[in-house]
Amino acid sequence: MVSVNSTGAVMRDFVIKGGGRVSNIKDGALYKTIEIGGTRFDIYYGFYNEREKKLGYEPTPIYPDFDKNPSYTKNGTLIVAVYKDLCEHFKPLPQTIELNGCVNCVYFDKKEECIGLCKCPSKQRAKLTPERQDEKTDKNHFNIK
Repeated sequence: MVSVNSTGAVMRDFVIKGGGRVSNIKDGALYKTIEIGGTRFDIYYGFYNEREKKLGYEPTPIYPDFDKNPSYTKNGTLIVAVYKDLCEHFKPLPQTIELNGCVNCVYFDKKEECIGLCKCPSKQRAKLTPERQDEKTDKNHFNIK
């Protein structure tokens, strides 16, 4: 079971089995649904590779791969992960020591845990007007509902 404490941190309930802590989180279970700018994502628990599963790691929330499947808000703003590699438009935040992803860029606007918006003017696309609503399922979008 997952709950959120008063500070917004995710807390996980564990079951004690055979003297050890064992998570009761199931592979494929819904972690949460995130909506950013009219674009909705279902985040499920899972494994990034088979090795994690074989080694007995607990399932972890699996976020969309925005590099393989770019996604945009209805207003045409690019949705990115905090850990995305730096692009040619990267401008570091003042006082940035580590240049290790979008999270340190002036154009990045964090919205949910590991996901935010890239506000770089060169990364935007045209707003989805009512006439373009059928484009919501094209290759530039991920799991839109």
